[in-house]
Amino acid sequence: MKRANKYLSLALALIMALSLCVTSFAATITVTNAQKGETYDAYKIFDVTKSGESNYAYSILDTDAWFNVVVKFMTGADAVADQAVFTGKGLTLTKTATNEHMYVLTVDNAVFNTAKAAEFAAFLAENIAKEEDGTATATVDGSLTINVDKAGYYFVDTTLGALCALLTNEENVDLVEKNVEPTLDKNIVIVNETETLVKSTTASINDVITYEIKVTNGKNTDKAITVHDTMEDGLTLNANSFKVNGVAIADVENVTLNADPADDCTFEIVFNETFVKALDNDAVVTIRYTATVNEEVEIATETNDNTAWLTYSQQTSAPAKVEVLSYEFDLVKTTNENVLLEGATFRLYNAETAGEEIEVVAVEGETGVYRVATAEETGVAIEAGKVTIQGLGNGTYYLEETAAPAGYNMLTTRKAVTIENANNNAIMNEDGTTYVNGGVQVINQSGAILPSTGGVGTTMFYVLGSVMMIGAAVLLVTKKKMANEQ
Repeated sequence: MKRANKYLSLALALIMALSLCVTSFAATITVTNAQKGETYDAYKIFDVTKSGESNYAYSILDTDAWFNVVVKFMTGADAVADQAVFTGKGLTLTKTATNEHMYVLTVDNAVFNTAKAAEFAAFLAENIAKEEDGTATATVDGSLTINVDKAGYYFVDTTLGALCALLTNEENVDLVEKNVEPTLDKNIVIVNETETLVKSTTASINDVITYEIKVTNGKNTDKAITVHDTMEDGLTLNANSFKVNGVAIADVENVTLNADPADDCTFEIVFNETFVKALDNDAVVTIRYTATVNEEVEIATETNDNTAWLTYSQQTSAPAKVEVLSYEFDLVKTTNENVLLEGATFRLYNAETAGEEIEVVAVEGETGVYRVATAEETGVAIEAGKVTIQGLGNGTYYLEETAAPAGYNMLTTRKAVTIENANNNAIMNEDGTTYVNGGVQVINQSGAILPSTGGVGTTMFYVLGSVMMIGAAVLLVTKKKMANEQ
């Protein structure tokens, strides 16, 4: 049974079950705090065998519908028939010698951490492979029993979109329905006349992005809540920017910031048990912090992501992701016949006149590519030809020509460049010598000085010269006539 709402996953069950080799012999699964009218479905992902009192082995058949889902999570591709080993994201499936269809599961705990567990659980929830192995619908709020008939690793998915954990080796497993757990949301804060929360924004290198994480307390929570956060390389965390409910995190009792966690996170924030127990049901705790867009920013259509999730007890929430996009444009210097011209230089500004220069530097290892300079770098002139300028958010920018090609006039006003949710790239002819369209074309004229936006051209000078010559001739004739009359 497939459902649309499969996104809120409690995935710590996976990392604990897979890394500790603890199985769930689930003759019955009891869901505590089940919600009236909601359906709870149990799905078996892995089979389990027991050796002795405490040794368990997980396996899956390649004929099982879940097999391809697991492999696709691990490798990003569908399973290849008869392949002996599949590995990825800390999980390895190895074909057994005794059964050509059976694969045993091993786990690299250093790689398959809580972040990967959350990713795995969300992937399973979005790719339900077959009918449930047990199901029940709650008729009242309270306890609900699901009957299943085979030992293994199960997850329970509800019509609320929750995955529940099976973390014991007893035949009757007790679960707590997800709605009692804390939840998390993440946004980017845009400050104009008022504050706006968004999932996506644009930015230039050096811009500071404000992030907000809201943790909503669940019902009767009494254990520590840990917020995990990762950001990609194009963003630099400002470690001294953290505030909890508007107060600097260092001044908030029973809340700890770990800016160098052992796993893949950029940072973790822990609300300890004392802090959590003092919260009311459904209380909201707001975390704000900033990050600076740096020189490693990805250029659209790639995004610069920041992802957060929380862990509570044996549960992990689904990741909440926000993104920053940065753009580029092409500058093409040509004659009025669209032929490429070399030898011009430009500077980039944030205003049509005066304003501040947006310094740029050449991108190492790339010809004709510049990016916005960081605060520590010294800017250079943009040398055109055809070049690309990267690392800009939405807005209007202005190019000022500081040197023109030999024999051509320099622009007398700045050229406007608008970026609006897209790159602005130029198309050239096949050999790259002639401009076709797109990008920002700057045309140079040879001869008399002309304004960059066009104008009357040299014709006006010819007309003025002719008028002056006629005037001089009239004056000469008039003087001679006056002399003769005398």
